[in-house]
Amino acid sequence: TIGSYAFSDCTNLSNVIIPKGVTTIGDAAFRYMSGITSIFLPKSLEKLAVGTDANNGIATSYYPEYYRTFVGCDSLTRIEVATGNQKYVTKDGILYAYGDENKATDLIACPAGYAVNEGKAVILGTVRTIWSYAFANNVSLREVSFEAPVYKEGETATTINIEMGKNVFENAKNLKRVTLGTGVQTINDYMFRYCESLEYVFIPN
Repeated sequence: TIGSYAFSDCTNLSNVIIPKGVTTIGDAAFRYMSGITSIFLPKSLEKLAVGTDANNGIATSYYPEYYRTFVGCDSLTRIEVATGNQKYVTKDGILYAYGDENKATDLIACPAGYAVNEGKAVILGTVRTIWSYAFANNVSLREVSFEAPVYKEGETATTINIEMGKNVFENAKNLKRVTLGTGVQTINDYMFRYCESLEYVFIPN
């Protein structure tokens, strides 16, 4: 276990590799590590931020625990997860959690310094929940779009529901374009607050 606030405010660390055997990382463990550029999570990791799981990704608290884990990591460009982890997976440096049928159903966090594909993030078609603050405070993000949905058994274009938390894109100052995917039914509270460069949002039927 890595405890809460374990590396908080360690501004000179640039890379963190969590060793094999670690199963839990506590609340705000990497908070305000402004120099960190990458973090590698092991195959053994089962819980990121004590007391949180995929069921509370749509947070009611102002700053949920999983968000505080990486808050202030402004240089973080990639989160990587070891192959074979049963709980988490990354794609292009964005952190997801597995859900039904061992598919990445929950988008947890996009690193604040994300600059893959020139700052164009594409959300996986298996995602059904985007956690609160998932893209918040990102300084390099330019565009966000969704892959075509990967339908579950019995799911159709009219029944699919992609739930989005609060403050999802808050303070993503360079975000210009967002194309919401089929299944997004609600624009939640403060979703685009302080997105001062935003020029275009596509909302599906």
